[in-house]
Amino acid sequence: MRKENIKEYRTILVIIVLLTLFSLFVSLRGGKVMIKEAGQDALLPQSDYVVQTEHGSLTVGKSSWEEVQHLFPQGKNLGNSTIYHPDDQPIFFTFSKKENILTDIHIQGGSLATYRGIRVGDSLEKLTTAYGSNYTTISTGEAGNVDVVYGRGNDIVFQVRGNLVNAIVLQHGITWPAT
Repeated sequence: MRKENIKEYRTILVIIVLLTLFSLFVSLRGGKVMIKEAGQDALLPQSDYVVQTEHGSLTVGKSSWEEVQHLFPQGKNLGNSTIYHPDDQPIFFTFSKKENILTDIHIQGGSLATYRGIRVGDSLEKLTTAYGSNYTTISTGEAGNVDVVYGRGNDIVFQVRGNLVNAIVLQHGITWPAT
């Protein structure tokens, strides 16, 4: 095994351990997860899955790994995974294994905006003005902390903390169980 691979494997292992510990901490706090579904799911048009960058646009469910790497040439895959992370950018791109098509964009900083102009740091009010009231919320009951989900099958999830958008995840091909 090459030395640089060992470092990547250790980094991934540390991340997995930290996420496991965090999940255990949250589950032991006794917080109950509450899901409130909208009366009718918002069916988002394909344009809502387009993210504009400084050098071009990407479409979740259509753009390829090559297109992402062309727009963000300074980056790397995390280990041997299908996740690409541009250097010095709080963004993660996930690809399908076989087709190598962009399936998820995780935005954790204000450098990218959704098609409707929502960025990390925007208010919950601005979010609901842009996307409407047909969304599902997932929360633990903490005031101002909620995940706002638009769509089904193809989703946009806005993590809201303190009534401000903290992270944005655009997902392609996620299926939800029937309710």
